[in-house]
Amino acid sequence: AVVSTQSTGDRPNAIEDAAEMREYIKSLPDTITQNQQKIDKVMSDYELLEDFYYNLSTDDFNAKWTCFAWPAKIDDLIERTNENLSQDEERFSKILASDQANFEDKMDSLQMTVAGFSGHSDINKALEISLDVKRISNQLKECQTLAQLYNQRERLFGTPVTQYDKVNKLIREFEPYKNLWTTTADWQKWHESWMNEPLNKIDPEFLEQNISTSYKTMHKCIKVFKDNPGCLCVAQEIRHQLEEFKPKVPLIQGLRNPGMRNRHWESLSEDIGKTSRILMHAIDSEISTNPAHII
Repeated sequence: AVVSTQSTGDRPNAIEDAAEMREYIKSLPDTITQNQQKIDKVMSDYELLEDFYYNLSTDDFNAKWTCFAWPAKIDDLIERTNENLSQDEERFSKILASDQANFEDKMDSLQMTVAGFSGHSDINKALEISLDVKRISNQLKECQTLAQLYNQRERLFGTPVTQYDKVNKLIREFEPYKNLWTTTADWQKWHESWMNEPLNKIDPEFLEQNISTSYKTMHKCIKVFKDNPGCLCVAQEIRHQLEEFKPKVPLIQGLRNPGMRNRHWESLSEDIGKTSRILMHAIDSEISTNPAHII
């Protein structure tokens, strides 16, 4: 409320606070009018008491004149609040202009960074590149949020709304790089885990779903990067690795069948000459070419 805000010396922290205060001030005349009728009734009662020469206590006397003075006091407070708000709004407007200028510089920097991803082609650095991808992706999302905030504030100021089409355009341009390197890093991590960890740690549904999704992603990347030899080579290599791994999915599903018992594992160990329940051992053996008999 205006009264409590100004009496405590508080000032709005942003244009949103100032706009909210402006809206509240607009509602005050109706509130004052409604309360003026109550004030008039109270003053009439006091006049009646005076007609009968009733001596008011000090508290009642102070209450009477405080009540009488409130409408004028509120009008004065509104006037001073509006003056302060005008100063605050001018300050917020300058802050917004500065923020938007810095935002444009940040977008130019991000644009150069995104363009630089066309030169990444070292598949052995997939994890490192994927971390950069995540960082840039988060920055782009932050920029998208900031663009919406700046537009919202421009509307509150009643100024023309800036078109930030560059933000969404840059997000679209970055998406293929994000898909390529995130999927590549994920695949390398999954493959290492699936091939070297105990079979009971493998979720066959998760494996099958992600193999399928990753393959589709790489297929799209090959189309998108047809004119970028470096990225195209990465996409083709990962798709090739996925194609090689796909035939092993039925084997994994068979090995993770709930019906597998110790006697089945013992028989399997005799077939492959190993007792370890590690997927790599099973795949290295000839049973990988015919998984049906272990189910």
